[in-house]
Amino acid sequence: MENEKYLFVVSGAAGTGKDSVVKALREAHPEIEKTVSATTRAPRPGEQEGVDYYYRTREQFQHLIDTDQVVEHNFYNGNYYGTLREEVDKRLEAGKLVVLVIDVHGAANIRRMFPGLPPSSCCRPPWRSWNAASGAAAPRRKPASSSASIPQRRSWPSRRSSPSPS
Repeated sequence: MENEKYLFVVSGAAGTGKDSVVKALREAHPEIEKTVSATTRAPRPGEQEGVDYYYRTREQFQHLIDTDQVVEHNFYNGNYYGTLREEVDKRLEAGKLVVLVIDVHGAANIRRMFPGLPPSSCCRPPWRSWNAASGAAAPRRKPASSSASIPQRRSWPSRRSSPSPS
């Protein structure tokens, strides 16, 4: 494994739990590094350049795209977000295990820009959502063998069956 480069891609639609999966993975394996993305949105209070994001103007970001310095990007809520090639290259050259958290459209560009990496590193799971995946992987309970364990259906008393006032 020495001198081999590993780039893992976690890809899925918004809200599917990509960041949660990577957080758990990195807690278990701190040697895995996550890249810092670039964005055109303004920094939020407490965010730092190069730690949370690299903050760029639209013109700067467009130049990065035009010169193939962004390995994947998307436009969301009026702003660009993307992974800088330099972020990936410097970690791979240092022999680090790298994980990218990207949307479903980014994997094809990753394959194009990193052709020497194993193609399986860019595959996304076949399920449509994290809920479907976690539900499919969850242990299934055995059905009860006797009808005694089936809860009885209860109904609310109707006016017809209520005692009449005297």
